[in-house]
Amino acid sequence: MLDALDALDVQAAHRVLEVGAGTGYNAALLANFERTWKAPDTKGVAVIEADGTNPPPGPWDRLIATYAFDAIPPVWLTAV
Repeated sequence: MLDALDALDVQAAHRVLEVGAGTGYNAALLANFERTWKAPDTKGVAVIEADGTNPPPGPWDRLIATYAFDAIPPVWLTAV
C-alpha cells in the first residue's frame, strides 16, 4: 500500500478520494503522509463514509481504489 501511495504522488493541498474496504487502514496511511508535509495550508484529513460507486462530490486531485471491482464506476471518470 505504501508503494501505491508513493506512486500516487499526493501533495499537501491535494484532495484524495480513497475507496477501500472500509477498514480505514489506507486512510490512516494517507493521514500519516499528510503529517509529514507540514504545509501551512494543510487542513488535515476528513473521513467520509460513503458508497465508493457514488462518492462525495469532487473535484478530487487523486483517486485510489484498494478493493476489487468489475468495472470502473462512470462517476470516477468525472470525479477527478
